[in-house]
Amino acid sequence: MEVSQRGSSCQQHLSMEIQTNRQGRKGQLQVLYKLRSVLQNSGSIQDVQPRFGARVPILRGITSKNLGCIGVDITVNHEDGPKCVKAIRRYLLQMPALRPLIFVLKSLLSYRNLNDAAERGLSSYSLTCMCISFLQLNPKNRPKEWIENPYKAKSLGILLRDFLEYYAVEFPYAESYISVLQGRLLPKASVDWIQKENADLLAIECLVKHRNDVARATNRIPAIREAFKSASETLLQTSLKDKTTLGSIIPFKGLGARRPEVFPDLVISSQRLPSSASMDRLSTDKEGQQHSPSFHKLAITAREENEGKKTPKTKTQPPDRTALQKNVNVSSSTSSSQICEAFLPKGTRDGL
Repeated sequence: MEVSQRGSSCQQHLSMEIQTNRQGRKGQLQVLYKLRSVLQNSGSIQDVQPRFGARVPILRGITSKNLGCIGVDITVNHEDGPKCVKAIRRYLLQMPALRPLIFVLKSLLSYRNLNDAAERGLSSYSLTCMCISFLQLNPKNRPKEWIENPYKAKSLGILLRDFLEYYAVEFPYAESYISVLQGRLLPKASVDWIQKENADLLAIECLVKHRNDVARATNRIPAIREAFKSASETLLQTSLKDKTTLGSIIPFKGLGARRPEVFPDLVISSQRLPSSASMDRLSTDKEGQQHSPSFHKLAITAREENEGKKTPKTKTQPPDRTALQKNVNVSSSTSSSQICEAFLPKGTRDGL
C-alpha cells in the first residue's frame, strides 16, 4: 500500500491518497470501510465522516489534539490528486498573489459552509483554479506589477475585491468555462463534457484530466455568488477606524470558536489596551476585539481607489497610511503562519 500526502495552501488540512491493488469503486469502498473502523478504534482521528456517495468516495476526520487537530481527507486509488498538487505548486511559485487569495477566500467560504464539494459547495481545488484564472485574465486590467509583485505594490486588497466582484457579477457563467491550461475562458458550447442542464453553473477544466469538469458537483453557485457580492460590498463600506477588513467579511472569532485547534493562526487577542494606546499598538473594535494596524492593510488597498472622493469630515483624523501599509516580505513558498502575519501580525496571535 502506497500513501502520498499533500497539504492545503493554509497547511491546516491534510489529504491522503492510498494506492491499493483493489480495483473499481467497490474496492475503494472496501478499503475505506476497513480504514474507518481502524481509525475510530485507534482514537487518532476524531469525528470520522464517510462520504461514500460522492463521485470520489472519501473519508474525512480531524486528528486528535495530541496530533494537532488537523483536518484529514482520505481517498483510495484516486491518482489525479497528487498530479493536481504538482500542477498547483507550479502556479504558486509563479503567482505570489495566489496563496494569500486562496487563504482568505477559503476561510470566507468555510465560515459560510460553502466550501464542501460533498455538500454541493465549492471545493478547494475549484477555488484554486478560479484564483489562477483570475490572475491570468486580470479582468480589471490592473497594472502588471500589482499581479506579479503584490506585496511591494500593496495591491492584495484591490485584487481581493476585484476577485469578489468578478465572480459575483461579471463572470459569464452561462456561456463560458475556465481553462487554466489555456489561460482564458472558452465557450461551453464548444465541448461535450460540460453538463447542458443548469447551464448557468460554474464549469472548470481539470488541470490533469482535460475532459473533466471539476466544478460539476457545485450547484450552490447562487449562494456562493451572493457571498462574494456581500463581501465585496462590505469591503467598500468598512471603516478603517471602526473595524478590520478581514474581520468584517470573515468573523475570525466565530471561526476560531468552532474549530480553535485547526485555526491556530486565525486568532485574535482578547486583552484590552488602555484607551490612550497609540496606533502603532493594538486598536480595539466595537466588539472589544483587538487588532494590529497592519491588519487594516486590505482595507486600505481595497479602498485606495475611492480615497479622496468621499472623505468624511470628522474630528478624529484617520490613522497614518504609512504606518498602516507596512510591507510584508512573503515569498512564493510562504507558510500559513507567515501568510497570516501579512494580515494578522504576530503580536495579535495570542489566543481567543
